[in-house]
Formats: sequence, structure tokens, C-alpha cells
Amino acid sequence: MAAFVLFSSFAGTVGNAGQANYAAANAYLDALARHRHARGLPAASVAWGAWADGGLADGEVGARLRARGLVPMAPWRALEGLRLAVNGGEPAIAVADVDWPAFAAGLAHARPTTLLAELAPAGAAPTTGVDLLDQIAGCPPAERVELILDAVRHHAAAVLGHRTTDPIAPARPLQEMGFDSLTAMQLRNRLAAVTGLRLPAALVFDHPTPLAVAGYLSDRLAPPSTEAGVTRDAPAPPLTEPRAARGATDLATTATGDPEGTDDDDELDSMSAAELIRLALDTER
Repeated sequence: MAAFVLFSSFAGTVGNAGQANYAAANAYLDALARHRHARGLPAASVAWGAWADGGLADGEVGARLRARGLVPMAPWRALEGLRLAVNGGEPAIAVADVDWPAFAAGLAHARPTTLLAELAPAGAAPTTGVDLLDQIAGCPPAERVELILDAVRHHAAAVLGHRTTDPIAPARPLQEMGFDSLTAMQLRNRLAAVTGLRLPAALVFDHPTPLAVAGYLSDRLAPPSTEAGVTRDAPAPPLTEPRAARGATDLATTATGDPEGTDDDDELDSMSAAELIRLALDTER
């Protein structure tokens, strides 16, 4: 046998949140190659990073990977890596395009990691450029919510790999924008870091729009015993209901006392963040 080549994944080398079984299976392939190599048998295991142009890393998945520091490789570059790996004499090689500082910072955000400890300080808190708590100190409720909403949209965009906050509509459910259980946890961790709050794991699912998340955080960060603020912590409606009943209109319902909120879904979507906040806080005036 001239060659014995296994295709594994970069996840087997560095791990991947929510995919322990997948990472372990790929690590086994790498170990098998080393086992054969130690016995003088041909073996090479290639731990692939993300491929561009038609693979699983296209579209929104690709944007998320880039945000985490994993850059999808052009096929020609990946194939050149394969040639070098097979002919290089090493039993296990990773072929991936990685922005190491960004990747290491993300990997170490939830907990310290010795694997990449030299690449980024563990636990470095993300920031929007100006300390959020300093920004909202002494602000009235409406302004506080708006500033927090800016931060929520900033971090939501970063998690999904967007360059601007334009795709993050304040009243649109985060799940419709591409959030899943993994990215929801990443957003929760970022917001916990910038607010200093211990936030629930189900934050994004209990408060399913950026505006609902901002309202919840505003209540948690409000000065004690100074505001009779609007309660925004009611459980989110089932996600199978129409959009008008999900997340966006929970604020309108709270403000108006009308469980039907508004019948005009397009009207909600066209409102600015400031208009939505004013709607939610109407009962305070």
C-alpha cells in the first residue's frame, strides 16, 4: 500500500462547542494515523479547516466561522495543503486558514485554554470601544435602553460575522437572523462580559429580539428603587406564532396593555429603535 490517507477535522485538534462527539471521532482518526506510522505503516490524517465555494462553510455559516477566526479556504489552496500533508512524512497534519488572535480569544472566552494560551490572553472581555456601564450611568430609562440596544446589536452582529449592525433589526427575532443554540450562548457570554451580569443560558430564547434583550438588561442595570419601570421579563410567546406575536410586540403589549399588540407587522419592522423604545415606555409618561 503506497498511501493510507484519512480526512479528519480541525475540530478534533482544537475542539468545537456542542460537537464533543464529532471532535472525538476526528481525533480518533488522527490517533489511528499515528498508531500506523509508529509501526512503520503508511498513514496520513489531514485535519481539515473550512472550505469555501460550496461546502458547509458557505453563507451564514461562513460568516460565523470568519467571526470566530476560521477563514474558509479556496479549494486550490486546500488541495495544495493536501499535497504537502501527504508527502510531508508526518502522520497527522491540520490544514486550515486561521486568524489566530481572533480564534484564540474566542476559544478562551468561556474558559482558559492551555492549547492556545500563548496566542491571546484568556478571558479578555469584548468591548464596543466605550465602557457600556459608564455610558448608561445616570441615563433616563429610554436613553439607557437605546444605548444597551446599540451594544446588543453590536455584539449580535459580531457573533454572526457581520461588518455592521444593519442586518440586526431591533424588533426581528434573533433566530430569524441566524442565531442557534451555540451562537445564542456566544452572545450571552459577550453581554455578560460587558455588563458584569450573571445572565441566564436561555437569555436569547426568553427574550427573542434585540430590543427585548436590551429591555431585560436595562431592568437588570437600572439604579435600585428609583424607577417603577416597565416589566419586560414575561416569558416569550411560542416561536411557532406569527412574528407579530413573537418578541417584537411583547414590548407593545407591555406598554399598551393590549395582548394583541399591533396587527401591522410591517409597521413594527419599519419603526426605528427609538420609536420602539418610546412605544414600550409610553405608560411611564
